[in-house]
Amino acid sequence: MILIINQYRNRLCQDGRWRGFAHFGTDSDCVKVYRSMGHAKRKALKIDGIVIEIPELPEGNVSVDAAGKVIKIVPSTKKPGYETVTHHDLLDFAVCSALSTSAN
Repeated sequence: MILIINQYRNRLCQDGRWRGFAHFGTDSDCVKVYRSMGHAKRKALKIDGIVIEIPELPEGNVSVDAAGKVIKIVPSTKKPGYETVTHHDLLDFAVCSALSTSAN
């Protein structure tokens, strides 16, 4: 999952506005998710944003909630058949973050 955020950790939405609380989906006020890093970097350069990538986990499930927290769900090692749910900050969980550079 590739997203663009600003210095205040607001996420870019499909209508071009920055929102701190936004759902995922197809409405114009939902978070814009990019399929390729190249497209996200080009857009981030234009709007002075930060490109981040949330990794896919081979052993579990990762999602981002409307407030921008990463929810990680993995099978429990202590209790078979149960899952462990942990919450992480968006920037702490991102594996790849690239700051855009504005031309001065």
